[in-house]
Amino acid sequence: MSTQLLCNDIENDLTRLCAHFEEELQRQKLVSAICLEQGAAARAHNIADMNEKTHSLVELMDAALEHEKERLTLLKRIVNYYQLPEKNHTLSELIKAVPAPWKFHMQRFQSSIQKVLQQTQETVRNNEGFMRNASEKLDASIKKISGPEKSKDPSYSSNGNLNEESNHSTPTMLNAVG
Repeated sequence: MSTQLLCNDIENDLTRLCAHFEEELQRQKLVSAICLEQGAAARAHNIADMNEKTHSLVELMDAALEHEKERLTLLKRIVNYYQLPEKNHTLSELIKAVPAPWKFHMQRFQSSIQKVLQQTQETVRNNEGFMRNASEKLDASIKKISGPEKSKDPSYSSNGNLNEESNHSTPTMLNAVG
């Protein structure tokens, strides 16, 4: 294979890799936005919206995994071309090795993705508490709706005898009278 063909191949690979990086950045920005919406749904105790947002996140994750295969293939060819040692298989090291304009695109991607991932991580941490709270409220509501628990305390008749067949139950809520 001639040097010119090899250069064209690597240039095509670098261009495709940068396009993959841009797609991933857009996908991660969407993930971050959905996480914010999911947190709003959790604060509003809107289980349907929370489930919808979770489903959207799963779809985005599947898309990311699907695109990762081609991205890894491209990365392997590029790393081999630039003969980067295995310990230097990082984006930072790749940026040092590639020429412009790809260097600029990769630097911009690295900076942007770090910011987006940091924001998403912070949002997820905040959402965790809201979701736990929403889940606890849902559980409490289900308990109240499911009806009274049968009391384990024995029931006694008016003459003081133990009433084994009592339907005595524990109240689920107290009214204003007590």
